[in-house]
Amino acid sequence: MCDLNADENADILYLDFSKAFDKVDHAILLKKLNLYGIQGKVHQWLTSFPHGRTQHVVIDGVESNIIRVLSGVPQGTVLGPLLFILYINDLFSVVKHSKVKVFADDSKLHKNISSPSDCQLLQEDLHAVVRWANSNNMELNENKFQLLQHGKNQDLKHPYLLPSGKSISSDDVVKDLGVYIDKDLRWRQHISKKSTEASGKAGWVLRTFSVRDRDTMMLLYKTYVRSIIEYCCALWSPHLLCDIIMVESIQRSFTAKIAGYTNLSYWDRLKQLDLYSLQRRRERYIVILVWKIYHEVIPNNVNIVFQHSQRRGVTCLRPLGSSKYSSINTMRFHSFSSTASALYNAVPPDIKPIPTLDKFKAALDSFLHSVPDTPPTPGYTGANGNSLLEWAGSKSQ
Repeated sequence: MCDLNADENADILYLDFSKAFDKVDHAILLKKLNLYGIQGKVHQWLTSFPHGRTQHVVIDGVESNIIRVLSGVPQGTVLGPLLFILYINDLFSVVKHSKVKVFADDSKLHKNISSPSDCQLLQEDLHAVVRWANSNNMELNENKFQLLQHGKNQDLKHPYLLPSGKSISSDDVVKDLGVYIDKDLRWRQHISKKSTEASGKAGWVLRTFSVRDRDTMMLLYKTYVRSIIEYCCALWSPHLLCDIIMVESIQRSFTAKIAGYTNLSYWDRLKQLDLYSLQRRRERYIVILVWKIYHEVIPNNVNIVFQHSQRRGVTCLRPLGSSKYSSINTMRFHSFSSTASALYNAVPPDIKPIPTLDKFKAALDSFLHSVPDTPPTPGYTGANGNSLLEWAGSKSQ
């Protein structure tokens, strides 16, 4: 977002290692552990962890030959992911011009693009990753590589080439760790896909389980349905009324099927069931994340700037747009860092310094219960007046 606000493009190459955990070469892994300074009994123990494992196949009672396993880390173990991370850790050292992001076997290259030479530098880093994979006996699945190109400058949008000659063309949307991100940095596709998925899961629950009592229905809803629509919701929390209503309809529809609550309005069902609206829950999550950033529980990767004042206590500076493109300024205004700053500022100053998370959550919930939770409902509300930002704005007038 910062790159786009500086009127630059940003290219992201999503890589794919084929059967990554199975391709970890034991001999190379042990050499790397030694280079990391892991020696003595710990090294001996880690050496014995993958050593001596065998595998064979049994089909209809007929066994294949037993062979030694020379690569791979045992999946389903605690050490498996750790050993894989140590194995690919030196990937960062071969990428000279771009940023590398790695989460387990998901990796991507990112670079700001302000000139054609930047494209060439990203191309060089891609080739460096391919060379690293070859030297470490890792196999790249070129067919699953994806490219997202953000920004308005079409002259800087070029495909990238793999050593095989295959071109990586730009995609409109990419699934990044479970979140759908499109080239325009809008969340409509993610919201639509996840709403459809959650709605389908709700339908499955209602078809599979015949009980409709409150306790069972709430357990099923929280376990199977709400978890889908709330994954990473602090990042994609919608600001458009149509998207807010789309997401909220999942909970509104499901709670209407609970025995004894079918004739109540959605607002009354929320009170009787002791539920927040999904919109209020998202804003609550965001406030808690900012609290964690301020109290250094998690890193401040979103560059939120805190300031202190005698009257308002701890507040956040809301970033301003500076791009000549109004659409980019709009995206920045509704980005996580901007929205999170505004929401944190709406919280009473006396609860922000609370040093423990559980006590902060309790104080935050006490405050939230004092604010009316009336989510927008089709046919009844024509504007999004349920946000804490709307409430804070009305209080300041």
